[in-house]
Amino acid sequence: MSFTASPRRRLAEAGKLLTPDERQKCCLIVKPATILAWFRQVAAKTYDSSEVRRGRPPKPKDGIAGTVRYTVFFVIVVKTRTVEIRGIGVDPDGEWMKQMARNLTDGVDGFLQQARFLIHDRDPLFTEAFKRILGERGVECVKIPAQSPNCNSYAERFVKTIRNEALNHFVFFGERHLRNVIKEFVAHYHRERFHQGLGGQLIERPTISVEQNGAKGRVVCRSRLGGMLNFYHR
Repeated sequence: MSFTASPRRRLAEAGKLLTPDERQKCCLIVKPATILAWFRQVAAKTYDSSEVRRGRPPKPKDGIAGTVRYTVFFVIVVKTRTVEIRGIGVDPDGEWMKQMARNLTDGVDGFLQQARFLIHDRDPLFTEAFKRILGERGVECVKIPAQSPNCNSYAERFVKTIRNEALNHFVFFGERHLRNVIKEFVAHYHRERFHQGLGGQLIERPTISVEQNGAKGRVVCRSRLGGMLNFYHR
């Protein structure tokens, strides 16, 4: 059975309101995963910028199915692949970004304390005030060329990874839900996910005894996000 755009939208909006168990029982014509995929497509159209080539797509006057767009601001160290989420918000502005710059260069726990450069895309949020604050603390901002995401490939890869392995599998019911999923994924990314670019090693290696690192012992599983992310160890 095939569906046109209108029935897909109605089913997606209705399915979004159900719990996973309810969705499993009620979705008899199509799979629950298909309902979630349709909902993501409906939500994505809200922010489709195919007809607007300059800057971010405009904020819709009436959100579809109650969707809200969140901006997640993160930084990544190229050498170690360490990622830090520095801010999550709706409609960030220049003042928000100035605070991000202060946090990043804080003398106690600033993520960029030892950094010399910050590579970023051409988003208008990277204002002159943001760059000035970093520059005063010895960090030079380097803006990549237009339409050249490969110039910031490590950050782009992290975005693809968190989308494919976590975010695309959820319909979020609020900011708290989004923050929890991102927090759990970043913990998994650092401590439980092996990275090919690091020679198949973890970013944060656990301190374990010789006995725990041996070939003997029961294999156990550490799960996050309801079993979506798993880490097996002795």
